Amino acid sequence: MIELLSGSNNIVWVNPYGPVNGPIFPNIYEVKETLTIYHPGVNLLALQSLRLLSERRRLLQVIFYLTGRDFEPDMVWIDNPLARCFTKYYMKKGAKTIYYADDMNQDEQTFTERRELIKEVDLVYKAENLPADLTEDDFIKALNERLEEIDRLLKKKKHM
Repeated sequence: MIELLSGSNNIVWVNPYGPVNGPIFPNIYEVKETLTIYHPGVNLLALQSLRLLSERRRLLQVIFYLTGRDFEPDMVWIDNPLARCFTKYYMKKGAKTIYYADDMNQDEQTFTERRELIKEVDLVYKAENLPADLTEDDFIKALNERLEEIDRLLKKKKHM
């Protein structure tokens, strides 16, 4: 969906985890002019008890990266409740915030963060699971429908 959004938007997708064999240090990959993928690098604080501290470290890295690009997002879209610090920071700067919710990662700490996040964001979007046997065209169509639905919800909230 991020690639579809980048058709008419300038997007930096922060992929906090990257691939399994991802780089140790921050890595930047420009997919096209309007879509850049940024990996903050390996999480050296992998202990469960330090997850929130790790997320704050990632936020600081992302802030430095975006400041260097002179890029201030209009919207922050997250799918991980532990990235709540991103929404809090960018909401203060006037960015709209969307939580693209799923039912994964439901340990106690994540559940607590999720409850807090839901109270703070501009929009919580919970997508229905897509059937596994979709053709590529049907899959792209379903993603476009989700984006259109999110757009309608954001416009509706704006007029409230």
